[in-house]
Amino acid sequence: MSKWMKYIAIIFILRFVIVLTSLSSYGSNLPYGFIHGYLINNKNDTVYGFVLNQREYHNHYQCRFKHSLEDEVLNYSPLDIKGYGFGDISYRSASVQISDVLKNSDSDINYDHNPAAIQPLFLKVLLNGKISLLSYKDNLFVHKSGHEAYLLLRNDNKIVLGDDSGNLEKAKTN
Repeated sequence: MSKWMKYIAIIFILRFVIVLTSLSSYGSNLPYGFIHGYLINNKNDTVYGFVLNQREYHNHYQCRFKHSLEDEVLNYSPLDIKGYGFGDISYRSASVQISDVLKNSDSDINYDHNPAAIQPLFLKVLLNGKISLLSYKDNLFVHKSGHEAYLLLRNDNKIVLGDDSGNLEKAKTN
């Protein structure tokens, strides 16, 4: 399969996923507050407990976790753990390079006017597999295990891998 055929196949799959996620109320039926969940520490151990389901904005920046409902809240950043989840929603830790696409979008990332800056985030996992689809707000990332993640750009209702010149934006995952 040629390079362009692979890109076309990825774009077709991503359009399908976007339609599915926009038609569903992805995770909206979960209550806010502490609910059964888990975190994956940097040793790849899964720790079960209660995770605070916050507005999606906050879920990208921190994981608030309790071992039991009576315990104190532990706050984890994307640098502290590999990921977390609750219900059918999971987040994966990644360090994202700030690009013109991210800073010009409806993004609240503090990039200090340095497009080469790296921002650690929890990216929402939309599809998990040999090639995973991750999201941060309206930004989609493709990630293959053991490789860097690539930012997919949206141009006039089309999704392209990289920019118009064929350059790929990278996001490094932990």
